Amino acid sequence: MSRLTPAARLRALKVLRYSLVSLVSVAVSQSVLIVAFGMLHWTARGANVVACAVATVPSYYLNRCWAWGRRGRSHLWKEVVPFWVIAFAGLALSTWAADLGSALARDAAASHAVTTAIVMASSLLAFGVLWVGKFAIFNALLFSERPQPRHLRPPSRRRELVTATRSLRALVVAAMTAGLLFAGSASMRAAEPGDPPESTGPPTSEPATTAPPTTEAPTTAPPTTAPETTQPPTSDPSTTAPTAAPTTTVLGGGVATTSPPGAGGTSPSVTSGGAVPLGSTPPGRSGADGAAVVGGAVTTGPTSSSQPVGPPPAPGPAFFPKRVLRELLDTGPAGLPRRVAELPGQAVEEATTVLRRLSPVELGLFLLLSLVSLILTAIAGTTLWWMLHAWRTPQTLAATGFSGAAGVPRLSFSLIVPARHEQAVLGATLSRLAALDYPAYEVLVVVGDDDPETSAVAQRAARRHPDLVRVVLDTSRPKNKPKALNAALPACRGDVVGVFDAEDEVHPQLLRHVDARFEETGADVVQGGVQLMNYHSNWYSVRNVLEYYFWFRSRLHFHAAQRFIPLGGNTVFVHTDLLRQAGGWDPDCLAEDCELGVRLSSEGAKVAVAYDPELITREETPPTLRAFLKQRTRWNQGFLQVLRKGEWRRLPTTRQRLLARYTLAMPFLQAFIGLLIPMAFATTILARVPVLAALISFIPLVPVLAVLVAEAVALGELCHTYGFRARLRDYLRLVLGTLPYHTLLALAAMRAVYRELRGNRSWEKTAHVGAHRTEPASAVGAEHWAGMSDRTA
Repeated sequence: MSRLTPAARLRALKVLRYSLVSLVSVAVSQSVLIVAFGMLHWTARGANVVACAVATVPSYYLNRCWAWGRRGRSHLWKEVVPFWVIAFAGLALSTWAADLGSALARDAAASHAVTTAIVMASSLLAFGVLWVGKFAIFNALLFSERPQPRHLRPPSRRRELVTATRSLRALVVAAMTAGLLFAGSASMRAAEPGDPPESTGPPTSEPATTAPPTTEAPTTAPPTTAPETTQPPTSDPSTTAPTAAPTTTVLGGGVATTSPPGAGGTSPSVTSGGAVPLGSTPPGRSGADGAAVVGGAVTTGPTSSSQPVGPPPAPGPAFFPKRVLRELLDTGPAGLPRRVAELPGQAVEEATTVLRRLSPVELGLFLLLSLVSLILTAIAGTTLWWMLHAWRTPQTLAATGFSGAAGVPRLSFSLIVPARHEQAVLGATLSRLAALDYPAYEVLVVVGDDDPETSAVAQRAARRHPDLVRVVLDTSRPKNKPKALNAALPACRGDVVGVFDAEDEVHPQLLRHVDARFEETGADVVQGGVQLMNYHSNWYSVRNVLEYYFWFRSRLHFHAAQRFIPLGGNTVFVHTDLLRQAGGWDPDCLAEDCELGVRLSSEGAKVAVAYDPELITREETPPTLRAFLKQRTRWNQGFLQVLRKGEWRRLPTTRQRLLARYTLAMPFLQAFIGLLIPMAFATTILARVPVLAALISFIPLVPVLAVLVAEAVALGELCHTYGFRARLRDYLRLVLGTLPYHTLLALAAMRAVYRELRGNRSWEKTAHVGAHRTEPASAVGAEHWAGMSDRTA
């Protein structure tokens, strides 16, 4: 299998970084949406406009500079303008989706918490619709490589024009950002409850209609030309003042209202042009005019104490662009800084109001939930960062593999293969090991004295290859893997001891590259790559395969750089003298590989890690859920044993010790992250909790979604690398199996704690059936995989 071409690597790196930038945009926009809609109770439309506007700015610069690696000045018409056109299109779509979700939630009489979740989901769905198309546009049009010929360099006499163009680009970006923010501010004001709708038509030429008074009508004359013109009363105001002021209702866009001055009256006020006040009413006066808006009409006049006052009617619907334009004209840009400055205060006031309504017990639970959510968010975030450690730059990704062609062999190897009840897969593994292209190595097969079937397979391989294969009998009780390894250690004659499992498929050139790695790095330990292959076997195997992919391709490289590493269970090579000096493997530990790595790291040993797609050791996932649960229980209990043993406390630096404690406790922390997500959903929908508490419980979902996107991208890269074709059902298994898989991890972690507390440290062996040696029907180039096995059989 050939390696990825540089172009394919670059494209995969672009897809991964574009996905991460999209997640950053989603995290920013959803956070703003939570604050604006969930806490400040803005309208769905307005909150979504502001959220999209805020998230667009970092999206542009991250996509351009990080995902596509563009440097230098931005191109105005080929980059800036198209990007913002796409941003406006996405803004319109997501705003419409958020509005639709809010309307549907109102029709269903949903609570505010459920409405918030629906609005967030609608906005997120609209964001995803444009995701694939945006990548194609960015890659083909916006950020494609455009090398500039030398003869097109700007002449010196145009330097001033070039400088002006830079300023113009900056002004365009600033203007577009301000336009989005102004639109968001205006849309928020447009939907405020007390905001009257605009007029439905121009003023008519008919005079205002005056309702008859209840007692004595005032002496007024209708206007002769314009509705705003009024005539003074014909009689003296002091003698003709009515006992109850009339109520004047004017339809259309213009209105003229007068209140006769006198006792209990008010000064005249005139309203025109869509209810824009032209006069003023003195504050604090008794019997002040009342005003109400009904449809497109304005009703003004003093109200008597006996007149019933009902709730103001809801404003009628308004056309969004027209309302935004009117709000911009009314408010202007000067009001935007004030509104932005008020946001933190409004958020604090809203949160304070919610917290004051809680009882002491509810407040304690709220604080506990907030603390747990923030801790789990930090854990998921650091896990994501370490998963992607190898993909930070093309240089770090290239450094994860072996350096290149192997040189002249220098070291000799003793390869230990512990096998217990592995008669179904051991024969093919020993045949492959016997065909390795290396001049100085031996294979030691360790079998139990109570396992005649496996012993027979090993003896046949030893008779076929008497100069390479030796059989070591394990007589220990009870039997486990570290005791089998310790039984073979005294018989090792090579300079380096290597460990392989009974089902492994090893590349013929591996030992040559490991020898060169020892020579290049001066390391005491070399950890090679291990990869599960049968992602297609069942619903959980795809996630199990990706765990190995991220662990050996990226995570272990991070640990090696920190000089603290929990080693893998096979394809690990240690200098024989160092291993014997350390006392071999811990015979009672259920994660002997992790324990050995922690112990050697504490003693200052240098570990080098290498993952090369051509040279990895291929394995299989557990065949059944029961086997998978037992395997994870053993690993988790082993990590707990290493944590309790305390060898990591001898690490020289505080940073290493903190990393060790964090890593050894990670299986339990990751498992409970998966349990928190359904609890958050159930709490939000079923329980009567404050909206703020429900929203905080959703915070860990952001990095979890980021991990899911990274896993989806990695699945495509893994299948492409190893010659498979990822199908739709594989991605569906990956996505739909997220919560069940984390539930399995949680059950395994709890089972491990239970077994450790009871002192039960029996070895629960994982059965192997050779599923990684059976290629799926959709495999591309399966002949390559099967050919090597045929040649070594």
